[in-house]
Amino acid sequence: MQKAPTSLRQRIQDGEHVIGSFLLSRDPAVVRVASAAGLDLVMLDFEHGTYSVESAAQLIDVACFSPVETFVRCTVDDVPVLGRLLDRGLDGVLVAAATSAEDVKRCVDQVKFVPQGKRGYNPIVPAAGYGTMDGETFTSESDEHTSVWVLAENRNLLSQLDEVCEIEGLDGVFFGPYDLSVDLGLRGQVTHPVVTRALNDSMSVVRSHGLPTGIFAKDAEDGRPWLDQGVQLLIVGADWMNLQKTWTSTVQSLSKQPTGQR
Repeated sequence: MQKAPTSLRQRIQDGEHVIGSFLLSRDPAVVRVASAAGLDLVMLDFEHGTYSVESAAQLIDVACFSPVETFVRCTVDDVPVLGRLLDRGLDGVLVAAATSAEDVKRCVDQVKFVPQGKRGYNPIVPAAGYGTMDGETFTSESDEHTSVWVLAENRNLLSQLDEVCEIEGLDGVFFGPYDLSVDLGLRGQVTHPVVTRALNDSMSVVRSHGLPTGIFAKDAEDGRPWLDQGVQLLIVGADWMNLQKTWTSTVQSLSKQPTGQR
């Protein structure tokens, strides 16, 4: 299967919501599993996973022949590697550990071509059809297709959301409840009133600028209320986490059943 005719970036702009999951596994086959499951995107976790540029490229290559889009979560320190992954066919970026609007602008600069950013242009990379696309077509289509999101997970960035949301080329603001809970001194208490109030207030700021919001949820039950609230980019769990939950449920279910006779 080939890529869907409408990018996730456009679908979100059209008011749809999309669903994905974090990936920690470096096995490219997991992208095919995600596609079979109907996920809209997979988020390669450079922040907590052990990806290299080479291992990430293998997953991106597989995704290029499926409807699933590939995003990368990386810290601001990893921004310099983005150009190589975008040249391979990466669809989107979620920049983590940003504490200022300047950090966010640096990421946009790496993802977007002039005049929105400063991404370097190479006409013979895979994303440019190995030299078959003219420069204007490649650069304009890449800018139109590629998503740039910032992960808001600390008080410093939350206090600058008005400035962040005015950055040209930024597509949305994604919220990390777990890191935010740590930053607020409430480690892991993502449903604490202080954390939920900070999330809801910050989402209102983002929406007042006309930008969509995203958030991480540990499972579908945790994620449904956010979709009902208008969140458009929902990342549910992670590959290893979801596999563990399925196996745990299977073992517990079978352990409760009588053995019976064959």
